[in-house]
Amino acid sequence: MRGREFITLVGGVAAWPLVARAQQSLPLIGYMTSRSSKDSEPHTAAFLRGLGEAGYVPGQNVRIEYRWADGHYERLPDIAAELAKLPLAALVAAGGEPSAIAAKSATAIVPIIFLIGGDPVRAGLTASLNRPGANATGISFVTAELGGKRVNLIAELVPNAATIALLVNPKMAETGAHIQSARAGADALGRRLLVLHASISAELAPNFDSIVKDGAGALVVQNDPFFDSQRDRLIALAAQYSVPAIYHIREYPAAGGLMSYGASLLDTYRQVGAMTGQVLKGEHLQDIPVLQPTRFELVINLKTAIGSEILTGSISLRLHKCIGRIKAPALDCGNPAEREVTMFDLDTFIGDCRAALAADPSHRSVREVVARAVSDASAVLTGLGEPKRATVQKLYHSNDLTILNVIWAPRMTIMPHNHQMWAVIGIYIGREDNIFWRRLPGAEGGKLEAAGAKALCEKDAEPLGNNIIHSVTNPIGRLTGAIHVYGGDFFGAERSEWDPETLKEGRYDVEKNMRLFDEANAIYRTR
Repeated sequence: MRGREFITLVGGVAAWPLVARAQQSLPLIGYMTSRSSKDSEPHTAAFLRGLGEAGYVPGQNVRIEYRWADGHYERLPDIAAELAKLPLAALVAAGGEPSAIAAKSATAIVPIIFLIGGDPVRAGLTASLNRPGANATGISFVTAELGGKRVNLIAELVPNAATIALLVNPKMAETGAHIQSARAGADALGRRLLVLHASISAELAPNFDSIVKDGAGALVVQNDPFFDSQRDRLIALAAQYSVPAIYHIREYPAAGGLMSYGASLLDTYRQVGAMTGQVLKGEHLQDIPVLQPTRFELVINLKTAIGSEILTGSISLRLHKCIGRIKAPALDCGNPAEREVTMFDLDTFIGDCRAALAADPSHRSVREVVARAVSDASAVLTGLGEPKRATVQKLYHSNDLTILNVIWAPRMTIMPHNHQMWAVIGIYIGREDNIFWRRLPGAEGGKLEAAGAKALCEKDAEPLGNNIIHSVTNPIGRLTGAIHVYGGDFFGAERSEWDPETLKEGRYDVEKNMRLFDEANAIYRTR
């Protein structure tokens, strides 16, 4: 016995170098950003989603080395140089021009995929947008050119603001272009532009003192990774000093800020992941043009807008009119061709769930995200589409989080089963009845008895604990749609189901349960 145990041990030890060598043989991606790891959690998740869509999964067929500058741009050259010494198949430079320029300076050989806010040609990163040349391509937000647009939007919301402040980071390469765009917008409106500078946290509060002292009635915050790392502080200062502010991405109003105008940051990170996959598959950079967003969203936090003392009278009235018309957390009172309202953005929802999971591994924070989403059922229907048939649509899948769009056919029932992980169920159309079960102590075959029930209706968001056993029925005569979020790998976990006739336990059969949806559809189509 001991001899066999010894042989097994030696074999196990010998296997480790083989695993390590296999890991080392996988293509390696360097990932550097001027942001912090915490601030980047939803963006990194979006990047990995895009990479996964291209067929690459970290640990399976690709490796990733991450480096974070935590808002300290001076660290980026050393980070880039360190990564350039590794046998990289690709180098992702996210978080704006400082990161991309540092990467470009560190290597002329490794393919670079960047994410910046300005013009890559002007920054010296590419020869052109259509034919980047050399070793760099990526995505440009063109956010510097939107400075004037943001001035117009905040001036529309706060028409009495004779002076509008602009907060910029002097260390950003595109700061001059941003000031020029914002000044042109202010001049066209006959407003004075007050330019303020900050590149460290200690400079933020004094700038708000200057805003009040100089009588500025509104604030435009430059798109900048440093400011994004100070997002909560900027929002708090704007509230403390009663300054209406506009930002460049929806993460600000989602966190309590007033409004934003720009492209979806999560969607661009997903595209960076997809472009990285193209490089790993052998496509030449000169054949991968620099992408620019074609959709821009105006997002307003209506709770902040309506509840704030700085938005009263006619401004508040205009907002109420818009709320009644579009029923969504955004404002579109102008030309629809100019401003596109995003109702339910899947990438944003996934990013919010990932950020909530990182903040709290239990279901509590995720439940808030789901409740917020299904509170506007029409928005979810617009984003996911009107249900047409019973199905389980996989929206997101990883080792620690699974998000499904589950459509139940009329009168459809799923037998008792468990999840072995927490879950949150959010109903956006129809009704879902849950019967909860418990094991009978000492009963043969894990037999169950009913322990309770709960009906979930539209806009309900219900958490389920790790050990819950339940069955599900759609009791109504039309399709029911629900977002199901699970705190783990829903498809990989070892789970149980119980026979609907005997209530005895057996192994959960994924394929059999998927066939139930097909059978339900066959019945539904004959009705």
